[in-house]
Amino acid sequence: MFDRACAICHGDNGKGTKENDRLVINHPALLGLISDRELRRIAITGRPDLGMPNYAETGPNGERGDFKPLTADEITDLVAFLASWRREGVARGK
Repeated sequence: MFDRACAICHGDNGKGTKENDRLVINHPALLGLISDRELRRIAITGRPDLGMPNYAETGPNGERGDFKPLTADEITDLVAFLASWRREGVARGK
């Protein structure tokens, strides 16, 4: 689901894209400060203040078309995936 809904802006591994480095989510400091609950909320409601769409209703570029909103299970899996990056950063001492 990360590939389908997130990678277009955050890059394949969450390290951002060449077009816009401020879209990094795979960053130990950020993930160390944000709870799983907040990650879940952001995955559901987006961050309109930063241009991140609401994934309950639209696709990565705000389109509806054939985009399928993330299911509750996909959001749970996404949060677990992002949390694994947090654990990796801690394990590496970053």
